[in-house]
Amino acid sequence: MAEVIAALGLACSVIQVISFASETFKLTRNVLKHGSPDPSLASKTKRLKELHATLEGDVSGFDPVYPDTDEKGATESKATDQQEARRQLKELVETLVRDIDKLEKVIEKITASTSKSRRARLKAML
Repeated sequence: MAEVIAALGLACSVIQVISFASETFKLTRNVLKHGSPDPSLASKTKRLKELHATLEGDVSGFDPVYPDTDEKGATESKATDQQEARRQLKELVETLVRDIDKLEKVIEKITASTSKSRRARLKAML
C-alpha cells in the first residue's frame, strides 16, 4: 500500500514539473518573440492610463448632491459618509497610479532589453 501511495506522489510530482516547464516554456517563448511576457501588456497599460485620467477628471469634478436639510443630524451623517467615500476613492486612485507606474517600469525594462541577447531578455524578466 505504501508503494502505491509513493508511486502516486511521484506521478503527481512529475505532472507538476511538466506543467511548470510548459508554463515556463510558453512565457519564455512570448518574451523572446514579443519582448514581453504578454504581447498586449503595453496596450493594457495605455488603457489603464486613460482610465486613470478619466477617473481623476471625474473625481475632481464630482460634487455630491446633498440631501434635504430638514433633518440636520441625517444631513451631517450623510456628509460624513460622502467625505469617507471620497477619501477611499482617492486612496484607490493613488494605489492605481502607483501600480501603473510600477507596470510601466517593468515594461520599459523588458522592452529596453529587446536589442540585447535572448539571455539578457530572460534576465530582465527575472
